[in-house]
This record gives sequence, C-alpha cells and structure tokens, in this order.
Amino acid sequence: MNKESRGIKDRHAGSMTSIILGVLLALSNISAVAQGMNNDISSTIGGLCLVFGAIAYRMAKKRILGVTNPSIFRLVIEITCIVLSMAIVLMQNNLAYTFQMNPFTIGFIPLCVVITYGFLLFQKKTAQ
Repeated sequence: MNKESRGIKDRHAGSMTSIILGVLLALSNISAVAQGMNNDISSTIGGLCLVFGAIAYRMAKKRILGVTNPSIFRLVIEITCIVLSMAIVLMQNNLAYTFQMNPFTIGFIPLCVVITYGFLLFQKKTAQ
C-alpha cells in the first residue's frame, strides 16, 4: 500500500504539537484554581479536550497508514478519546454561560477536534 498516494503523510508533528499545547493549556490554570485565586477552569477543559483529540487523531492516522496493526482495542481507545474529548466540554454546569465567557476553549477547540478527526476518516473513505 503506497502511503503517498492517499494524500496522508506519515508525519506526526502536528498531533505532537497539539498534545504539547494541550498539556500546557491544561496545566496553565491548575495552580491558580488550586490556590483559590481563580474558579474558571475552562482553559484546563480546553487543554484536556485538545490532548484527547490529538491522541485519537494520531492513533487513527497510524491505523490508516498501516504503521500499526488495526485492532479492536486501538479502535476502542480512539473512540474513547473522542468521547472523552467531547464529554469534558459538554458535561459542564451552565454550558451556555461558559461558552459565552470562553468561546475559544469551549467552542473552537472541540470543533477543531471533531473536524480534523472527521476529515481524516473522510479522507480514508475516499482513498479506498
């Protein structure tokens, strides 16, 4: 199977950057919340959403390229990461207010996670 003919390259710099940025975003607010100086944990939620989404994307990309063996266990982990990514955002108290106050971390990051994962799956289906 030719990896270049699919249009998907076997590089993972973008997903690794997303994982690092997600961890940094998640950790950036923890000390302020722990000290009681800030009650807003939206950046932590956005960071965790980004981390789980990037892990799912990376696993799906490796599975599609054939770098790893496609197994039910890996697929379950991918789906679990996507579900966790969305559940972290959607299972908040007063989601509408939180979205109005922090549209980037509550709206834009989860939307990008879903779009990139869906684009990767769509690209797989059209390549076959």
